[in-house]
Amino acid sequence: MIIGFIVALSLSLALTLTLIIRYKINEIREMNIINMVLSKLDYCPNHYKIIRKDNKIFIKCHYYTKTYSHLIFNGYIINIIKQDANRNYYITTYTREQASTFFLNNYDKNKELGIIAYHILIDMKNKNYKIITSYFQIINCIKDDENLYTKMINYLEDKTFYIIINYIYDENLNIYNSTLNSYNELFYKEFGKKEQLYRFNYIEKFNITITNDKDRIVITPILNQTRKQPTILTQISSLIDTKPHINNNIAIKTISGIFI
Repeated sequence: MIIGFIVALSLSLALTLTLIIRYKINEIREMNIINMVLSKLDYCPNHYKIIRKDNKIFIKCHYYTKTYSHLIFNGYIINIIKQDANRNYYITTYTREQASTFFLNNYDKNKELGIIAYHILIDMKNKNYKIITSYFQIINCIKDDENLYTKMINYLEDKTFYIIINYIYDENLNIYNSTLNSYNELFYKEFGKKEQLYRFNYIEKFNITITNDKDRIVITPILNQTRKQPTILTQISSLIDTKPHINNNIAIKTISGIFI
């Protein structure tokens, strides 16, 4: 009786130890794969959020800068924000019939933010991965009644917060609008290295959310499309002088690969 109990206990312990070892091996393999994929990123993110679901690993991470957003969007590209001879900032929108100028009364050139958002999907079953890198420039206000500039920086630096890109690609990183992958204007990203990327003046519906699943800031673009082809019409956000906004000149880069 005692011998049988000892044998059963030994088998149980051996099985438990085998499962623990197998779990640890899988955990190490998974982390090696995650680190390999993260090594493909342009810049080391401030922090990242990992979600595991159905043999898939979703990683959302970001990098931001308060001082070098102009290096993400190099100055020789004509920005949608311009400055006149009196140093007033303005935006020009175009229709087939005319051009309209809108002056920015509360734009602070010194409070621009550059954000690089990474969304990663690692498929452990099919042994492949996909990375979408999104480049955004955020403009802010001189007079900021809600203190949104400081709040946004606090969120970007808080490890519990991550960025969601809305209406551009889905959870499985399928891009809704194929034109984002087509040729537009080249710009140079000179953040430590020079790389050619496609920059796109995107006016279709999109926004970004900075959230920790409890608190959030939703940032919308400067220009919004009100009518599609054949006659495209755009309008400037009615909140341009009171809220942060995304420069519509964005860039999206997709990388995919396999692992063993």
